Amino acid sequence: MIRKRSLGAAILCLASAALPCLAAAPASSMPSLPITTFSLPNGMKVVLSEDHAFPVIAYAITYDVGARREVPGRSGFAHLFEHMMYQGSANVGKGEYFKHVESNGGVFNGSTHVDYTNYYAELPAHRLELALWLESDRMRALAINAENLKNQQEAVKEEKRLGIDNQPYAGALVMDLSDIAFKNFANRHSTIGSFDDLNAASVEDVAGFFKTYYAPNNATLVLTGDLDSAEAKKLVTKYFGSIARQPEPAPVETAEPAQTTEVRKVVKDQQAPAPGIVVAWRGPERGTRDYYALAILEHVLYSGTSSRLYQGLVKGKEVVVSLQGDMGFPNGNYLDYRSPALVGVFAIYKPSIDAKGLVATIQEEVDRIVKEGVPAAELDRAKVQFRSDAVRTLTGALRRAVNLGVYAVIDHDASRLTGDFPQFQQVTSAEIQQAASRFLVPGNRVVVEIEPAPEAAPPAATAGEGK
Repeated sequence: MIRKRSLGAAILCLASAALPCLAAAPASSMPSLPITTFSLPNGMKVVLSEDHAFPVIAYAITYDVGARREVPGRSGFAHLFEHMMYQGSANVGKGEYFKHVESNGGVFNGSTHVDYTNYYAELPAHRLELALWLESDRMRALAINAENLKNQQEAVKEEKRLGIDNQPYAGALVMDLSDIAFKNFANRHSTIGSFDDLNAASVEDVAGFFKTYYAPNNATLVLTGDLDSAEAKKLVTKYFGSIARQPEPAPVETAEPAQTTEVRKVVKDQQAPAPGIVVAWRGPERGTRDYYALAILEHVLYSGTSSRLYQGLVKGKEVVVSLQGDMGFPNGNYLDYRSPALVGVFAIYKPSIDAKGLVATIQEEVDRIVKEGVPAAELDRAKVQFRSDAVRTLTGALRRAVNLGVYAVIDHDASRLTGDFPQFQQVTSAEIQQAASRFLVPGNRVVVEIEPAPEAAPPAATAGEGK
């Protein structure tokens, strides 16, 4: 259930014309959202976005815990809990959460990230109270026992086998890239964790993790759609208000030593049908002018079929088969980007092409932007593409709930989902040049070369075998 929007699992798309619920806005701003916020006495933060254009209600509960909160020997706990949360609670038996939601025509899911874990669902509007009861019951009294732990340890292992070990390029992107890009364990280890750490986890370990991070004061609940805000506030207080606050989790140290030379690794991949290359750079702090500039630059460089690298390498020279990238690569995009993180691009290319030459070509395009800037027409086109993507984060009750929750946890301000938009639209060519010259340089670069490798030959039979 790890969500990776940057690798093609993008949020569902709707044209901006399909937004009758949002007030019209000039091109330099986003449509305004109805937002009400409050906090319960136990510290849980709540965001309401009442919008009767949606014939449903949606919720997202986002916990301020992801892989970066884990310590050595306890990797994978955040992701393990994404599974544990569906194993039942005091008043909801194993498998009953699924039945309650699906029998009422709803949909649900959860996802684990480096900086947060969230759970979200969409239901008919009259089933709001059911949704709050289900979610509060597992926050209050999740069924943590040896049987459930064992089941989900095995489920996570199987997910890794199917989703990473047996998928082309996945191991290099999920495991190897962060391992060489960072030195600090908090940033370096993968979200899915190690089998050794999962096997070593005890019921007491897991219960302690839950008490610390799944407390109301470490959570933000977002409700969107066809709801009455006053009534929703009463129901939220009824179901979550009596859950006990816990001590605040210790802050996580994510500082990294400065990088001054390129870091490179070659990975042999038995699943890869063609060679691949990851070119990534350590990115800037979220909310800085460099952050906004690089978010626009990615549309110029490699986002979409009109981007420079796509036109030059896929359509023009025809040396690259596919191309994609993001801020926060490969675990997210600009929405959930939190430093330290990578700005990167992943390409699958033809075997006749030299990997080092391809890296040089990508860097040359970056250097050209540093030297010449971005022409006004191209910059305007990139901003239009960015606006189109940004508007999609608001369409649909569930999509809106999820993204409001991300901003509420990362920026402590859900309104920045739309409020930050002018910062992106005000980016200039000079700011892009400056940001690229500071961050997208060879000394700040991380490269992973992915080479197809034949499967290992089976061991030779010894005398007497097979008889």
